[in-house]
Amino acid sequence: MVQDDQSGLVAACIELLAGSAKATDGVGQVCRILAGALSADFVTAVIVQKFGAGIYILGHSQTPDMLPVVADPGLADGCRTFFAETSIPVVVDAEHPFGVCLSEVTIVDGSMVVQPFVTERADQYLLALVIGWPDRDGEAVQDLDESVKDVLQTVSRLVEMAIRDTHWVNRLKEQTRKVRKTLSSVNLPSMTVLSRYQDLFETVSDAILLVDRSLIVAYVNQPAQGLSGYSGDWLRGRKLTDIISPEQGGQVKAVFGDVVSGRQMSSFDVDVVTTSGDLICVSMSVKLLPGGDNLLAVSCRDMTDTRVVEQELVRTKEFLERLIRSVVDAVLYCDPDGTVKLFNPGAEHLFGYASEDVVNTVPITDLFPEGEADKLLTQIRSPRKGGVGRLDPVESVVLVRDGERKDVRLTGSVVFDEGEEAGVVFIVSDMTDTVRLKERYYRIQEKLLVREKQALLTQLAGTTAHELNQPLTSILGYCELLKRQLSEDASAHRNVDVITSEAQRMADIVRKIGQITQYKTKAYVGSTEILDLDKSSE
Repeated sequence: MVQDDQSGLVAACIELLAGSAKATDGVGQVCRILAGALSADFVTAVIVQKFGAGIYILGHSQTPDMLPVVADPGLADGCRTFFAETSIPVVVDAEHPFGVCLSEVTIVDGSMVVQPFVTERADQYLLALVIGWPDRDGEAVQDLDESVKDVLQTVSRLVEMAIRDTHWVNRLKEQTRKVRKTLSSVNLPSMTVLSRYQDLFETVSDAILLVDRSLIVAYVNQPAQGLSGYSGDWLRGRKLTDIISPEQGGQVKAVFGDVVSGRQMSSFDVDVVTTSGDLICVSMSVKLLPGGDNLLAVSCRDMTDTRVVEQELVRTKEFLERLIRSVVDAVLYCDPDGTVKLFNPGAEHLFGYASEDVVNTVPITDLFPEGEADKLLTQIRSPRKGGVGRLDPVESVVLVRDGERKDVRLTGSVVFDEGEEAGVVFIVSDMTDTVRLKERYYRIQEKLLVREKQALLTQLAGTTAHELNQPLTSILGYCELLKRQLSEDASAHRNVDVITSEAQRMADIVRKIGQITQYKTKAYVGSTEILDLDKSSE
């Protein structure tokens, strides 16, 4: 049994599916090794089209080399029901649609036990790996261990991945499929006008429907059938609102009534329900058909992808607007002519203007001193200051309300659209408080420098006075001794008096130096300044 080597079984299946020239070639071999591991009567891989008719047997353990088999399309409804409702082993009679389906590749006598493993329930198809054992004399249905079921689910997913993009599956994965039903018994409008316009309508690429005033469909061209998936036979004689979202039925009736009344109506969007159950957004335009026996021509275009892109663009635009509004700094955007096109709340706070008073009316040059905006625009387009199309942070000045100037720091960049310059965006930060703080900082620095000079000068003065007082005291003492040794009329006596006088003068200077408490200067020679000793020692 498979429990003995689960990982080896999965590895073998991967090798078979990956090594086959065609994905479907390996499916039958996978079915064969699974049947051997499970001691099953058969294992088969089946795809059932979810809408319309179509059953494909991709691989079967008893005939592993066969090409995919297309079973009787009429069995699709029964097989879909079987897959949708079955999650445990069940007994299926040979006459059951699924039993008949398998009889395409194997002999089915009496009844059999089937265990389906559905791996894909997409909007387009159902894929299942089916395991069957003969029902022998009412024996109990064989139960599978949970670990075995996990392995089989894994193998089923591997099979699904292997055949996902094959042409067999792509034929089933079309968005819509033809649904042909019995023509409605409702009386259709006159076909005279249809024969007149039919050749024309069949040559245009747009989807065209003709409806009467009661919205009964009289004609559907091929593009319209491809758009919705409904065949012309099924649509003719039915109301157009049958394939439109119920919530929009009233709107459609009102629009058609306005057209019948002679009003010119623009195109409008409605949600059309396709045969696959999907909703597609269709742009409709309605006109009375000239000479058309009161028929209305309805032109339709599938706008689903376009509307999705439009919604994404709207969401992106709204997100960017919220982002710009939430930025604290001022954000300015101007077009190539210099007209301001964007002025966020940060800019309103900085400049003092309301956005509506600036956008589309004020040139960006009015928000800067004369010549400043032109200088910035030149820098942003030059290779310097960040490179062409980019401006690294620079300091500048702006003009705010009432002509006041504010110091700012700003960056900028050129906005391009398909290679062409679409405008320039600036991000501006108010630096007024920062500049004030810088000025205060510089003033404090100057004061600190003066205080340092005063402290240094005071220390130097104290040291100088202390060091000079001692030699001056000696000089004055020796001068007194000399004067006592010399007679008053001696010529040297006068010289000693001069020395004593100058030494005393130096002592006065030293005393003043010792009393210095502040730093005061005076002009000396030219622009040179020296310490004003008298004022500094006051």
